[in-house]
Amino acid sequence: MATALPRRRALANLILSLSSNTHYDSIAELSLNPVYQHQYASLYDVFDELSKDEESFSCLQKLVSQFVFKELGQIVKGIGDSSLPLVVSTDVTPCEYTHAQSLPDRQAIVLPNGAGQSRTNLGVGYNLSSLNLSSFSGSWSLPLDLRRVRLDQTASQCAQEQLTGLLSDHEGIIDNTRLVIHCADSAYGNSAFLAQPYKDHPNLVNIVRLKHGSKVFKQYERTASSNPLQYFGEQSYLIMDSDTKSYKQKNSKQFYDVERKAISETQADESIVVEEIMGRQSRPVMVTIERWNNYLLRSKSGQSMKEHPIDLLRIRCIDKSTGKPVFKRELYLAISGERKTEVSSIMGRQYYRSRQDIEAFFRTAKQHFLLTRFATSVQQHLDNFLQVVILASYVAFLNADQVDNQPIHPWERYQPKKKKINGRVTMTQSIRKAQAYYCTLDLSDLSPPKSKGGIGRQKGHQLTPKTTYKVARKPKK
Repeated sequence: MATALPRRRALANLILSLSSNTHYDSIAELSLNPVYQHQYASLYDVFDELSKDEESFSCLQKLVSQFVFKELGQIVKGIGDSSLPLVVSTDVTPCEYTHAQSLPDRQAIVLPNGAGQSRTNLGVGYNLSSLNLSSFSGSWSLPLDLRRVRLDQTASQCAQEQLTGLLSDHEGIIDNTRLVIHCADSAYGNSAFLAQPYKDHPNLVNIVRLKHGSKVFKQYERTASSNPLQYFGEQSYLIMDSDTKSYKQKNSKQFYDVERKAISETQADESIVVEEIMGRQSRPVMVTIERWNNYLLRSKSGQSMKEHPIDLLRIRCIDKSTGKPVFKRELYLAISGERKTEVSSIMGRQYYRSRQDIEAFFRTAKQHFLLTRFATSVQQHLDNFLQVVILASYVAFLNADQVDNQPIHPWERYQPKKKKINGRVTMTQSIRKAQAYYCTLDLSDLSPPKSKGGIGRQKGHQLTPKTTYKVARKPKK
């Protein structure tokens, strides 16, 4: 891979500096890291030369994702073994660029609410969609594909594009018969996202969360005299108990009542009760998993699910000592795909729980990899930077085994060792210990060539003003 990338030594220095960053708040400050042997001006050269247009960037994306997948496949059994399911997850995170007027296609984004805030917090920038490998080594979740959500697409469409690239553009890395399980939150729990992968990828199974109160339908049981065009049978709501709810009429101040039949009134096809120890307090919890097979969702955005049934899971956690629910609401999951029957109810819950690791990756990437602090006036540089973040995450994973017993400071050698998950330190622990580990290595091959001295910017030279752009709006559907 190294021979195919420009500015290889400067790029390697940047990846080492980024994967050991603990207190620098900007990209330029990474040049102050002891492991960074180049000048700060080389940072711009790396992002400028990695790719310059859409075609070269597409090649860069494939190169990075294939490299990471192949290398991890040789290290981690759960990735390299084709007989085991490959588990991936997708989510988006906002990246704010309110004052970067020279960046095109900036759009309104929803920012995380601060402490005590209840209103939706809006900003201007981009949404970043990440497709991560999950459930393979403790709480580690490593990105395979990290990209901007374009102005002409939704987060669901971007995720479909990422999954298509994973399943079809890897030239035999993923076996044609291998089961791929994709987990996502409730933003993807609709026909607009589930229908297309169901038809295009027979080995893909989506496990997504459904919103509480959503409508689902039993498959219509056909007879010789039934309507051949009818697909939807009895309607149910994803609620615990049947009730009556008031809705406001569109373009009117009047309300109307709807009687909602809970799915609980329909006998589940499978019901499992398991006992677990949950939380830091190690309290015993009874987990009830119920499964209903072959239900339908209504069409959305022109995507029909009438011929693509899903299986429903309802998960409730009850505190064994008090008999009260651990969570305010029960969890509803949809298992969608032609091979959905190969995913058991217990494993479906376990796969979805591994999706939480992508949230930890976003938090670490923002704190240490400067994911949302990349100040640039060139959109292509931002896209290139996201590929560097993927490589830095992979290097941090490799470091985890090397820095296991290495203290950050000499006096910490006598302190009790921190808790490890499945025999591997966390990503944050790996990053904090990486700089001391790098200083023990011979990095002379990454040092820059002897400088010939540049002419610099001539006195009186004026830079061309940059083009500014207004905040863009997504096209109407």
